[in-house]
Amino acid sequence: MATAGMVAAAFAAAARRAAWSPGRAAALARLDVELDARTAAPAQRAVSRRQGRALLRAGRQIWPETTFDDLPAVPGGPHQPLVLGLVGAAAGIDPAQVATVAAHATVTGSASAAVRLLGLDPYQVQALLVRLAAACDATAARAVRAAEEPPERLPAATAPLADIHAEAHATWEVRLFAS
Repeated sequence: MATAGMVAAAFAAAARRAAWSPGRAAALARLDVELDARTAAPAQRAVSRRQGRALLRAGRQIWPETTFDDLPAVPGGPHQPLVLGLVGAAAGIDPAQVATVAAHATVTGSASAAVRLLGLDPYQVQALLVRLAAACDATAARAVRAAEEPPERLPAATAPLADIHAEAHATWEVRLFAS
């Protein structure tokens, strides 16, 4: 939450802020470059872009009248938090709500994997998520404040061990998840 959650929430909120601004394409391109720089592991960058493409596809189906064409045309597609910001704009939610979605998604993905892969009690895992709700909300609030800064000043918290594990995981012959 303190690393990946904060970064994703801040970039999603910043993309949501840029959604209806003049110069949207340039703002999103700057955000993409800055997020790429903060994602040290190539495997993590590839996953973020794959998830961005998937969310973009869903956004285009759900809100066909909305244009998502200003997203950066980069190899692999735009990063997921940037797409989340634009999808949030299409859905009519504000930057704080977008940041909250991003923060909560950081922990719910891991929780889902814990239930499926480790066989943990789903009710205990859900209870843990409820206990983490305040921390997610606090992270989202900090991310929204950070999103008011220029892209190069957005959070750059890292989790080197997660990057190392992501790179090692990418070499496995059999993988259960891409992220």
